[in-house]
Amino acid sequence: MPEYRTAETIIAALERFNKRAYNAGLRFKVEQISKDDIDVLASFDFAYYVNVRLQFKGLVYTDLKENNSWPDAWNEDQLFLLQNNEVESLLDWIGIEYGSKDKLFGLLFNIAGWYGEKGIVICTSLVVQ
Repeated sequence: MPEYRTAETIIAALERFNKRAYNAGLRFKVEQISKDDIDVLASFDFAYYVNVRLQFKGLVYTDLKENNSWPDAWNEDQLFLLQNNEVESLLDWIGIEYGSKDKLFGLLFNIAGWYGEKGIVICTSLVVQ
């Protein structure tokens, strides 16, 4: 699967993903979080199959925790790209200094009506399988 590392490719991947997930009745689940990656699965019925695996690589920050799960937002986009100034402000707010030259991307899940984490992931690349 391709790994998206530029704003243009991530925007295109999110558009395809959001179009595919639109009104699909998916449920999202954080499968695992490691020091460098986070894997989020999406499925209509986890007992039978996984529809989509989202891998966020080069993990810098997330407020998600392993085994978090939430329903999709039905008639809305499921995942949004944060603007550069939003990523910088967020990292500054939580006190994370990022010194690498790798480009960072902030992504936000649309967790409508779910209390707890906001669904934020800041990373260097995205893989959609």
